[in-house]
Amino acid sequence: MKTSKIPGCGSFGIYIDDLDLNKVSDDEWMEIGQLHLKTLITIFRNVNISVERFEELVKKWGLPRSVDGYNVNKNGITEKDVEHFENCKHVGIKDTLIVKVTGKRNKDGKIQGIFANGELKWHSNESGQLAFTPGVALLCGSDFTDTSTGFVTSTDWYEKQTESFRSELDEMIVEHKFDYEKLNPGFDKDEETIMRRNFGEDGELPLVIQSPGGIKGLHLGMSTFYKIKDMSLDKSNTLFEKICNEMFVDEYTYDHVYGTEKDLCIFDNSITLHRRSKSKIEREMLRLQFDYNKLLSDYNFYFHEPYKTDFKILRDDINRVCN
Repeated sequence: MKTSKIPGCGSFGIYIDDLDLNKVSDDEWMEIGQLHLKTLITIFRNVNISVERFEELVKKWGLPRSVDGYNVNKNGITEKDVEHFENCKHVGIKDTLIVKVTGKRNKDGKIQGIFANGELKWHSNESGQLAFTPGVALLCGSDFTDTSTGFVTSTDWYEKQTESFRSELDEMIVEHKFDYEKLNPGFDKDEETIMRRNFGEDGELPLVIQSPGGIKGLHLGMSTFYKIKDMSLDKSNTLFEKICNEMFVDEYTYDHVYGTEKDLCIFDNSITLHRRSKSKIEREMLRLQFDYNKLLSDYNFYFHEPYKTDFKILRDDINRVCN
């Protein structure tokens, strides 16, 4: 196994090459998991694994889960939910939470995956949810060549701020309202309701949190960020623009363009954002969201109450329902 630094992504992000994921031992895989908690973004290049092996490896790090799936389970599933989940999930594995990310449609014109078409702007999944899923794994499926997945980290920018400004950021609470145009311009209306529920809206979360591995940074929530609580909309927008102008620069960002070989990207979803800048309708990626509960005895995103206590209660209930 060979590791190397990903260009961009600040202090974070590694490539892993020359590793046979079909033969990696459990001990080695768990050691890689501990490394991943420190690097936030891990890209395994040129892997040749089945979908079943993909799911098996992710499950060794933590429980696959979805806040949307939890909400549906708790509040009752509709006929439209059933149709959407059946269309988007990977066919062939019973009870899997692997979903297809694709613009493909079936012969009846029904969506066959999430985030159907076009550009996906910077975002973190479930960003307006208190107990958002902390880890995302993305495996190349088909027609992925010359498409991309981009990453940006927030910690280096945060640590470069003055102590007094960091203290101000630490106390800020963000009001979230989901805006599909901020996520997927030219979006497909068929997805709007489900995505609105998935990302969450009308919630409040601290701006500064920590990753499951204890790395402090910003939970920016680009597609759900509305304003800072107790701050005017104008001042909130000015702050938001300042952060974006200073954070979305080459030093902290990286767009991984896929070649002819399959790659596996596993990345933090708490203080790291991702995007799709180069895509095509035929592209199919396989996504599995997961907790890090098999790598960590416990973790908490939040420093503030009541978020800290409420998160633990909700996270444990989500994991119980999804298990």
